[in-house]
Amino acid sequence: MDNFSEKRNYIRMYAETKVEFRVIQPANNDNTMHTGISIDISGDGVQFTTDHLVEQGNLLDIKITPEKPTTPPLDAEAEVIRVIKTDNENEYSVATKFTKIKPS
Repeated sequence: MDNFSEKRNYIRMYAETKVEFRVIQPANNDNTMHTGISIDISGDGVQFTTDHLVEQGNLLDIKITPEKPTTPPLDAEAEVIRVIKTDNENEYSVATKFTKIKPS
């Protein structure tokens, strides 16, 4: 019998969709929107890959736009909790935790 107990507050859903983000903390003058592809999303946060290096602790302004128009986009602020270099050149896996969900 498996004694595994899920420790997360929300179930992760695996989904590949466009993620747009910009770093809002630490404050800088660069308002460039960067892109990535989501790996999974939950009520707590999103994990995505990107070629733009961010650092643990950065605060991001994130917009997730599903491909199907029946699902509305998600606008949020999220803290970077983990960054891992992937096997692909110049690609990083970024795990975030939502700190604020913005109204649509």
